[in-house]
Amino acid sequence: YQAAQHLLALGRRRIAWAGGDCPYQRERRAGLRQALRDAGLGGGHAQLRPGRAMERALAGAAAPDAVLAGGDDLAPAVYRAAARAGRTVGRDLAVVGFDDLALASALDPALTTMRAEVERVGAEALRLLRRLLAGEPPQAVLLPRRLVRRGSAGPAR
Repeated sequence: YQAAQHLLALGRRRIAWAGGDCPYQRERRAGLRQALRDAGLGGGHAQLRPGRAMERALAGAAAPDAVLAGGDDLAPAVYRAAARAGRTVGRDLAVVGFDDLALASALDPALTTMRAEVERVGAEALRLLRRLLAGEPPQAVLLPRRLVRRGSAGPAR
């Protein structure tokens, strides 16, 4: 939700999703849908598929002006497809990822991403494990993330 809000604040309105269908990516995608609804844009968004299909989607007349990648590891494919479609990441196309992997700062332009505080994740995992070992029921926990602004997400032109 926070990542999508950032893109909306930059004036991006056609935000696409590039990600999978594992539980944490479903949550991230749900955040995108909710942010779009809250902005009065409905909950719809394009789903970008890897390869030539992504290239075609980024080159079309109704091409997205932003992509929310379900994880930083998906961003290089978005960057390649954007370049092949004649789009410039950071200017024509804003890209935001998740996890703040080492590759995020190595990309050109560096990837704007959502960072989880690793120490807090570890402490929470230990707490949940102790609860499970004590016979308590499993519990879902949503930890806050922090937006790390870099060059991949500039304002809409």
